[in-house]
Amino acid sequence: GIDNDEHDAVGGIDNDEHEYSPFARVIWGAMEDELHNDEVKWEKFISKFRNDKGRREDGREQHTSAVHRRAVEAGYARMEVIPWPRSLVPSARCHGHNKIGMRSRAYFEYLASRSIFGAKKYLKALILRWHPDKFLKLVKIAEVDMQDIKERLHVLSVSLNDLLRHLETMDQQRMKS
Repeated sequence: GIDNDEHDAVGGIDNDEHEYSPFARVIWGAMEDELHNDEVKWEKFISKFRNDKGRREDGREQHTSAVHRRAVEAGYARMEVIPWPRSLVPSARCHGHNKIGMRSRAYFEYLASRSIFGAKKYLKALILRWHPDKFLKLVKIAEVDMQDIKERLHVLSVSLNDLLRHLETMDQQRMKS
């Protein structure tokens, strides 16, 4: 997963020397909690569906369809069990060019205002995790969901890279001023 050092490099909300509104602090605190929950879900997911791991050892889970149950029992991930980072990109069907929500963008701008290096390092770790080729090599995917998963990974990858470019542009503008 993403090392705590990568997230800690940008610091926590409570260690801030800037003055932000109470509302902004609540929103950013909620975002940190969501990203932490995303990380916990990722670790559980990858322990079950890592491509080099063979069959799951935790037994059967209840599922709605026989196709889904057979795929999961065989160690293949389905679309609905992948812990998509909804805190970053709520839906693959978001409207508009940039799929990253305003809240996510504001959160990473906040992190960058404290440590551009730490924010970019954390974002790059997320980019590597959700890169379509890397993800598909790491995780065994059920064939029935392959196309939908590839599309979702593409949306996520493009969105995260757009956000990284935005942070780099912010950094360049800050250096010029």
